[in-house]
Amino acid sequence: MKLGCLNERAVMCKGWRWLPGMLTMDGVRIYAVEGEFFDGFDDDSEYNDHPVEALEWPDLTDAATRGCLLELVRHVWDNRTMSPSWVPSRQRWRIKYKFGQFVMADSEAEVLVRMLEARVS
Repeated sequence: MKLGCLNERAVMCKGWRWLPGMLTMDGVRIYAVEGEFFDGFDDDSEYNDHPVEALEWPDLTDAATRGCLLELVRHVWDNRTMSPSWVPSRQRWRIKYKFGQFVMADSEAEVLVRMLEARVS
């Protein structure tokens, strides 16, 4: 699965929202989100204050952004213990969401996006 496609899928979910700590594909680290505006810093440490609607795609290769995505998944599933895990025998990532039921994917980012999609679609 192409990462760009995952970025779009994540943002299109009903449960999606920008959280402090996320990194955009444009290199802006979100510092704060208040209502319809966000504060952040770009790669040159220049301060930005823009409407949230100006943000496009999250950088799902960024560990902090994936951590924030996990927080969104936990929120929409109302499950604070939900966590992705690597399954060596299958060479895939998975998240268990009910007894004996889980979602699997090729990457940690993909399994998180699939969980966000599954709950709110």
